[in-house]
Amino acid sequence: MVELLPEGFLQQSQQSMVKHVAAINDALRGSLPGANIDMMVQEDPTILFEDKQSLSTGLRGLHDLWDVDEVALGNSNPWELALAIRAMSEKGPPNTV
Repeated sequence: MVELLPEGFLQQSQQSMVKHVAAINDALRGSLPGANIDMMVQEDPTILFEDKQSLSTGLRGLHDLWDVDEVALGNSNPWELALAIRAMSEKGPPNTV
């Protein structure tokens, strides 16, 4: 992960980084019940370093566009779900994943 996104580790203290990653993880799990968040993070680990406000915007946009239940989220492709969230975020889709 450090090699993939060094600025995520170097721009803040370790304690701050751990809090941020935990908050993003909690936001994903709370907003996407039934989705395989572990696999989503494995497919796109940089999502853990997304700006909180930007991620919230992406999650709201996804829910506005696609109102589904836990079963549908569980059947979703984790990489595509992460990409959709990030595409709907304030920053837009990633250049590389």
